[in-house]
Amino acid sequence: MTEPAWLTETRATYDTAAVDYARLLPDVGEGPLDRGMLAAFLLAVRPEGTVAR
Repeated sequence: MTEPAWLTETRATYDTAAVDYARLLPDVGEGPLDRGMLAAFLLAVRPEGTVAR
């Protein structure tokens, strides 16, 4: 299935911004609180019907 152009562009923009954030905040996600908050966020925003891994 091909995704719409707007979704491809949005994904590319987020991926580009993620590189900058990772450079600015290299330690985010390393501690248990960070990982727990990221996991909770991902569960909240995952597409309906998908299974958490």
